[in-house]
Amino acid sequence: MASETIEIANDGDVILVVGTADDQLRLRVNSVFLRASSKFFNTLLGGNFAEGQNLSSDKPKEIPLPEDDPETIRWICQVAHLKNGGLPSRLDKEQMCMMVEAIDKYDLRETMAPVMNEWLNPYKAKGTDLSDMEVYLDAAMRFEYPTAFYRITEGFLRFEGEPYTRLARASSSDTIWRVINKLENERTRLRNLISQAINDATLKLPYLPPQATSCCNNTITVRFMYCVRNVDLTPSGIARGSLDKVFKKIDALSDPTVPQCPDEWSSCDPSRLRKLLVEKVADMRDVNGLCYYCTCYDEPEKRLCGCIVPEIKTASGGWELQSGDNWGNGTGSDAGSGDEWP
Repeated sequence: MASETIEIANDGDVILVVGTADDQLRLRVNSVFLRASSKFFNTLLGGNFAEGQNLSSDKPKEIPLPEDDPETIRWICQVAHLKNGGLPSRLDKEQMCMMVEAIDKYDLRETMAPVMNEWLNPYKAKGTDLSDMEVYLDAAMRFEYPTAFYRITEGFLRFEGEPYTRLARASSSDTIWRVINKLENERTRLRNLISQAINDATLKLPYLPPQATSCCNNTITVRFMYCVRNVDLTPSGIARGSLDKVFKKIDALSDPTVPQCPDEWSSCDPSRLRKLLVEKVADMRDVNGLCYYCTCYDEPEKRLCGCIVPEIKTASGGWELQSGDNWGNGTGSDAGSGDEWP
């Protein structure tokens, strides 16, 4: 039984026969687009090899690629021919590994950069589950995709509560330890700031109304500390969880219940400490990812990049909902399902 032929280019002069007999696709493509997308294909189809000689759309030449994954090569050819409408909206871990292998094999880094920055977006790929995201981080580092690197490290800072040392499993680069170190330092810094904000809210009694008595101060403070403990916002609790969970615990804080103060001159506000804490951590919620160049390069000319983080955050909208971010009705993991960024 002949394998299916997909006409990516109706006037194509090359047919890529991808995969084995059990899993095979025949992709009709235009050699001009392939040569423009990759140095490998430019050399192969440039005329110096048999594959690139006497090419004609009337009689397309077949080129076997038995070791490659059919769907992966199909998506690459669609991108090379500027036909992104049928691409999947996301790739799972296995698909991403095959895509990374193909990009590396055929030197497609620049050609695939626009779609890879979308596929490597952790929210589109995994939501808030970052269990396999070390593969995505390795791809962003290997092919030098700064936007994807920023988004992925932002996701790790916001949603990861475990040690970052597991990220080294998917990367053989020494640079990964520099990334791990910066992630750990930044998360620790934010955790310490949150702990300090809680400490300030519970211990700095002058924030209470000046006419409140010391009895009011003590009662509200002690009972607020119980509220903090009930949602596990102790220093050890903050150190165990992700920043996202810590912020949700702060949002879930209840106001302390205090008896009516008999002092007619007192003006007790049990919600004041909670409001103070929410105010203090407001700026900390805007978690930034890491700048690829500042993190991964030693050379001064690379590290003095002016730090592209603000530009990336503005351009990507951070973690906010973006409209029209689906590629179309392609096949793949959850392709064409109308995925939205949270």
